[in-house]
Amino acid sequence: GKAGEGGPGGGLRVPRKRTVTETRKFAGQSIEVTRTVEDSGPTPNAPGPATGLDKVLGEIAGPKAISTVQKSSIDWDNFKDAQGLGDELATATKDGYITRQDFLQRVDLREYENERAARMGAGKRT
Repeated sequence: GKAGEGGPGGGLRVPRKRTVTETRKFAGQSIEVTRTVEDSGPTPNAPGPATGLDKVLGEIAGPKAISTVQKSSIDWDNFKDAQGLGDELATATKDGYITRQDFLQRVDLREYENERAARMGAGKRT
């Protein structure tokens, strides 16, 4: 088929999600950070797993430090996963946007009607 079609030989790939666990340093303590990432397959210039000297240097350096904002974000993501809130929050966010847009449209219409009524009333007086 043509490039971009989903058939055999097509270029479309469905990204798979995988869980990655890393050790990070936060507030002087080592913590385990688990996150879900999309696995889009091997990339040509991506470094592989550390081997030899790189691995030894990585172990000597210890875990990378994370900021309070990063830690809070990770904790929030883990909480959403544990409580099963991801889909519900996504729906609520979308519904909130639609509700807000409906409200703004009604306000615009009401302002237009008020201005029109004021113009029509002013036209009658003169």
